[in-house]
Amino acid sequence: MARMLVVSSESKDFQIVQAAVIGESHFVSHTTSGLQAVKLAQETLPDIVFISNRAEDLDGL
Repeated sequence: MARMLVVSSESKDFQIVQAAVIGESHFVSHTTSGLQAVKLAQETLPDIVFISNRAEDLDGL
């Protein structure tokens, strides 16, 4: 099952990465800081197959 990470600037990077590790969907808003957190998560956790920073991507899942 794909893990999904939806991030926002509201969360600390370590919390975002932790959420991904335990397979939680972690929601935050679409911000520049969120994009940076997504990049960090991708670099840290290459096994994550689906990462999104847009709430719209939740539709249909």
